[in-house]
Amino acid sequence: MVMRKWIIIATIVFCLIFGGVIALDFRVHMSTKSQIFSPFELNPPSNAAILVPGAGIQQHQPGRIYQERLDTALLLLQSFPELKLILSADNSREKYNETAIGLHYLLNHKVNTGKVFLDFAGFDTYDSIFRAKAIFQAEKLIIISQDFALPRALFIANQLEIPAIGVIASSGKVSFRNVLREKFANVKAFIESTRKLKPHFLGEKIPLEGESNSWEFLGKRKSDSFLRFTSNE
Repeated sequence: MVMRKWIIIATIVFCLIFGGVIALDFRVHMSTKSQIFSPFELNPPSNAAILVPGAGIQQHQPGRIYQERLDTALLLLQSFPELKLILSADNSREKYNETAIGLHYLLNHKVNTGKVFLDFAGFDTYDSIFRAKAIFQAEKLIIISQDFALPRALFIANQLEIPAIGVIASSGKVSFRNVLREKFANVKAFIESTRKLKPHFLGEKIPLEGESNSWEFLGKRKSDSFLRFTSNE
């Protein structure tokens, strides 16, 4: 009898948690649906900046998801060269620098470095969006991500009261693991954004109206190969 009682309690708790996750996922998607566009539908709002969150690297190259975001950013910059871009990715450990690899990729595609601002502390989507406003003084954001991840990013921006729209990067084949992970990531995003928690790091402001910090970074690294970047000095 005791065992049966605990099984029933555990089942009820599981159903409540699972139901809460599904309900939150529905809320996130429905509340941001009207903010999502394809690259070809985009009509950029004035004073908006592109935000490209990092998404993993492999053998000193952007991973598939990260490359899709960078390729979409290239497409937007070709159509709207006046836009500035914040490349916000992970440089949290030695010999792992998503931001530098992303910049290298953009430079290989002839992007004007003066339009690119580097954020080495974009450890997750929440940090990237929070820092876009707090550090780079972005008034509005054009967030580039895959269709399965954009609703969460836009939900965070909405909760932080940052005007934002999302542009879909080609998602290709989405794994079940990514979809499942996203549903639980919504819970983390909800807690962080509703409480307006501070990101892991803040720091000095780098206004988008000023000079790009790419120049400083490239100056420090001019004698190095991008493939050997290891840390943000």
